[in-house]
Amino acid sequence: MRGNQPNGHGSTFHVDGWHPVVAAGVGALGFGAIAVAVLLVLLSVDNPTVAPSWALPVFVTAIAAGGAAGLTMKNLNLKRAESRRGTNLMFDRQFETGAQLLGGESESELVAGSLLLSSLLRESPRHAQACADLLCTALRRHRKSDLSPEEIADMMPDLPKAYIHESTAANRARNAVAAAIKRAAAAKNAPSHLRGLRWDFEDAIFGDRPDLAGCVFGPGTVFKSTVFAGMVDLAGSALVGNCEFVDVSAPYGLHMPGITVEHTLHIIDCEVAGRSEVGYGIYLEGATIGGVTVEGVRSRGSLHLDTAKIGGHLTVAASSFSSVCFIDGECDSSVSLVDVTTTDFICLRRVAVRKGVKLSRCHAGAELEVTSVATEGAVNVVDCTYSELIEGEADPQSRWAQKDS
Repeated sequence: MRGNQPNGHGSTFHVDGWHPVVAAGVGALGFGAIAVAVLLVLLSVDNPTVAPSWALPVFVTAIAAGGAAGLTMKNLNLKRAESRRGTNLMFDRQFETGAQLLGGESESELVAGSLLLSSLLRESPRHAQACADLLCTALRRHRKSDLSPEEIADMMPDLPKAYIHESTAANRARNAVAAAIKRAAAAKNAPSHLRGLRWDFEDAIFGDRPDLAGCVFGPGTVFKSTVFAGMVDLAGSALVGNCEFVDVSAPYGLHMPGITVEHTLHIIDCEVAGRSEVGYGIYLEGATIGGVTVEGVRSRGSLHLDTAKIGGHLTVAASSFSSVCFIDGECDSSVSLVDVTTTDFICLRRVAVRKGVKLSRCHAGAELEVTSVATEGAVNVVDCTYSELIEGEADPQSRWAQKDS
């Protein structure tokens, strides 16, 4: 990518604007016209304060001042144009250097390249999307470790074998890229162009610290066939438009409390929390989302939606969790759970749902609770199995029952 380069011919005064003669002429004509108008007004009164003999000197002075003002503005424009050109050239060189380093084989090159591109992404809207694409591409590279697992085991015999592969240079490199992405996409003091960037994480491989909390991701951001070696942290992040998690492997869970999604969050055909010890499956507490679709998800953790505000449908289908929990939340459309299996409970409590709740062909290993649901529609529990069914109407004195839908 190149900035606007000089054309290499003609006077430098022809850059980005009028010729100096034209600029001086326009300024002189403008000031001269003003001087003539003022002189006519002053000389037309009964007792003029300006002698007629002053008219010519005043007119000439105004023309000279106007010409000088025109040249001054011209020079200022030239300086701004040269400054923009220098800045663009600097950004172009920074982009080229960052791209070359990011494609290098050593760990130090990758770290340096990711830092350069993450900085440039925030500073230059013209390079931002290309920087985002390159950082995503870096996560798709299958890097070889500087050391083999056998060499690591010889150097550190007490290190658990399960940890050896996660401690390689490849893992550190992916963590460095993820940290650079977080720095580039941070919502704090974010430039306006950040909301328009699409992040394509298809086939990306994250290390054991996939921390993307507090970031802004633009429309069309997708996590498809993405592998996370650690717990995904998207706490407090903002996703513009729709966002998709498709065929994602997240063995330690998707941790997304307080996330904001303008439209629909799709989580489809994912393996989540297969090795989680903290119970996190899909954690969306306090989230504000346009709509949620969870389908074909297999998780040993829970689907946690407490205090979430959902502007559209909440649909969970053909999925398995340890538990499903939606307490003190709001849904401006309908809630539908179909073919959902849990080893523990399913709980919908103190929720305001505009168009009703439907649970069909669900299996809860413990109790299935649907209590204090305020809705204009119906609450249907059909063909479900459970150890105990707990049902109850909304308390007439509760804010949920009185909520204006």
